[in-house]
Amino acid sequence: MAISPVARAPHATAGGIPIGLASEGTYLGQELAEAFASVLAVPAEVAQVLDIEQWRFLTLRHLLAGDDLTFISVWSPTFLIGLMEALPALAVPLLKALREGGADLVRLRAISTALSRDPIDTQMLWPRLATISAWADGVSRGYAQQLLGAVARQIVARGEIPFLHVFTNNISAIALYERQGMEIRRRLHVTVLPKRV
Repeated sequence: MAISPVARAPHATAGGIPIGLASEGTYLGQELAEAFASVLAVPAEVAQVLDIEQWRFLTLRHLLAGDDLTFISVWSPTFLIGLMEALPALAVPLLKALREGGADLVRLRAISTALSRDPIDTQMLWPRLATISAWADGVSRGYAQQLLGAVARQIVARGEIPFLHVFTNNISAIALYERQGMEIRRRLHVTVLPKRV
């Protein structure tokens, strides 16, 4: 969605250490940045918006427009929590902007219905959303627990079983999941293949 800090232009410390990036694609290197940008739900330009309210509105508008959204990755869970908390107050102007932007009526009805529910029906907003990735260590721990709990409750309310994938060496994430009442059900083995040269 955007590299933090939001609403601040990337800059460097007096020692030359960069703070903020123009796009998440920067992490992937020049070769992959363009391909990465083509699959983002929220265009990289939105990260350059310096007004926080405008940034929040544009980010939500793009996220709501994406009924094919499958993956959300945020550095801090507070990023996504803040966006979701802003949704009810922005529902009417967001629906208007989506309508004026050419969203089809079926999608608009689904968004309107999802936003009218308490809690917001995220399954209706993003029926294909399968993964939310967020930092869960340090100061983010409590917020990650809050986000995980909210998502898990919605999944259980639909009569489904929430599940997670975690590497066995990610002790803090496993502890977070166990505090939420989850348990290890199966171990998967992953093989990382080296890049061919």
